[in-house]
Amino acid sequence: MSLILTLYGNDAIVMASDSRLTTTLSPTVTEDGNGTKRIETVKGIFTTDTAQKTFLCPNGCGISFCGEASVGITSMETILKDFIRSELDQSVPVNDVPQRLLEFMHQNYPTISPAFQIAGYIYEEGKYAQKVYAVYTDDRKDAIVEYETKEQAGAVANGESSYIALLWNDVNWGKMTIQDKIDYCRYAIELTAKTMQYKNVLQTVGGPIEILVIEPTNAKWIQHKKVR
Repeated sequence: MSLILTLYGNDAIVMASDSRLTTTLSPTVTEDGNGTKRIETVKGIFTTDTAQKTFLCPNGCGISFCGEASVGITSMETILKDFIRSELDQSVPVNDVPQRLLEFMHQNYPTISPAFQIAGYIYEEGKYAQKVYAVYTDDRKDAIVEYETKEQAGAVANGESSYIALLWNDVNWGKMTIQDKIDYCRYAIELTAKTMQYKNVLQTVGGPIEILVIEPTNAKWIQHKKVR
């Protein structure tokens, strides 16, 4: 399932995600000529802690995903990289990205329904303004949700967010510095991973934490996996 976070307000946006990917292997059942059924593949779980779920785009915005992680042998990481290469360049404003991504997924991968967070800046009325969205590719009515960023700071969580529900109460998002946002994201994902470790549940959050900071004219990785 994963856990993805976007914190916004003040002078920066911070996006974060875990790196665990879990795939359920369903049993394949065959039947011979006598009506005898045989299980070919035993149900199990494949897990990796090296998945990338947050991406920095050429136009300076960030995109994170959670939920369904593949179509056949094509991973969601590959799908999102393909979208970024084919649909986004430096000229595309962040407020055009949600609709482009929604159409790309519906046209090319209609059988899966991951959720996305998109965040970045646009320049309007003589100043930079934050834009933060959640995009849902299932059949819900409100497929694109835009969050109010002009008058308030806040946070968006998708995936295994129930474990950090109490952390959302009475948080003064507007007083957070950039470092506070970074620390909060790291704490929330670590807490979720540790909580799941000690419960009788499938541990769908884990692995290295990736953290991306987006400022009006700059974006940089605070934590980012490298292939080596």
